[in-house]
Amino acid sequence: MNKKIIIFASTFAALVACSESDKAAGGTIDDQNAASEKQVREWLNFGTEWNESSYAKFEGGRSAVSDDGNGVRVECVADSASLAMTMQIYNSSEVSTMSGNKLVNSCDSVFAEFKAECDKVPNSEFYTPSNGCKDDAFEAACRVKHVGSDSANKLVSEYVHIASERCNVMTGNAQSSSGIYWITMSSPSTELNGSSSSIFIEEDSVITPVRDTAITVNYNRTLENYVLQFAENTEQLSFDEHVIAYNGYSGFGCSNYSKNLMNKTDHPTKNSPVYQMDTSDIWMCFPMTAKIMDEHPRGANCRYFVISDYDGGQPVGHVLSRFADDAIEFTSVFRSVAPGGACGVTGMILSVAFLIEDCENEFNLTAPETIDNSFTSESWKCGEDNRDVEAYGEWFSGKLIEN
Repeated sequence: MNKKIIIFASTFAALVACSESDKAAGGTIDDQNAASEKQVREWLNFGTEWNESSYAKFEGGRSAVSDDGNGVRVECVADSASLAMTMQIYNSSEVSTMSGNKLVNSCDSVFAEFKAECDKVPNSEFYTPSNGCKDDAFEAACRVKHVGSDSANKLVSEYVHIASERCNVMTGNAQSSSGIYWITMSSPSTELNGSSSSIFIEEDSVITPVRDTAITVNYNRTLENYVLQFAENTEQLSFDEHVIAYNGYSGFGCSNYSKNLMNKTDHPTKNSPVYQMDTSDIWMCFPMTAKIMDEHPRGANCRYFVISDYDGGQPVGHVLSRFADDAIEFTSVFRSVAPGGACGVTGMILSVAFLIEDCENEFNLTAPETIDNSFTSESWKCGEDNRDVEAYGEWFSGKLIEN
């Protein structure tokens, strides 16, 4: 597990070919093969013409996918600062953009991070019409040519999650947030400092999540079957016996729920990465598991805890291998590498969650040590991306359906 939470709106590393090519230096638009200023402006304003109804709102921002499914725009505002992030796929190229406004002390670092992510990718070209940060704002774009063969729908879906998590972190760090804010830039002539722009900020009420009662249970998705995708047997790799569910794409509802638990001053596990949750709230992070527990009730005295964490360098398997008062051990599962080869990974980061069951009231969980382990799978190899391995999604303990 990567405990350093670096939520960055980028899928560059997943998309590129293996050969290095010349790059447009420092955003030079005069190069023969570089994009024109008009083209860069079109990239930056991708999605600004879409109707309000096109956007899905989440806590901290909003997102919308283009009608053809080949592009996405994500926007968020925290305090007075705002970010707009887009990604488009066309003609075997991927273009990501980021625009920041009123970022104050973070402007230079956010801009530098975006540029560094672009520069380290083969076949990339970086553009900055704003010439870096100016008046606490910037605009930047990165084009990557000769992208990989992943489907556009998959890449767009991953980008929405990454950029939205970036918004969640941005909102979570805000000093004041009385509601949800949306930002729309209405025209290509909008100035960065907002002095003559038509940017407007509208406050909206928090949307209360509603439980989906139509969840379908896949009874093959047990934790044992999960680890057997990577190991020969459960002696090599296994979940701690107290783990009853894992969700490798727990979503925004779970992230927000975990954040709210973390902010409770009276929470019994405030100094721990583990948070106790009400049984009635399990569905927010583990909808399939919650339905199973409705059909197969557990003991009345059982307590439940959620551990929400982040990872990086996809694809990676995730196992919570030990859960105790003194230590919590995570195991990241990696593909094996052929001699002389290398595993291609993405730069995206996903939110993952584990559900712990304590029916013996044996845990105090005041300040356990967090330990990160790794496991290299000999059966899950690089170059076999089409192999039927599912490192993410929701999985549950088989003991939940034994009675």
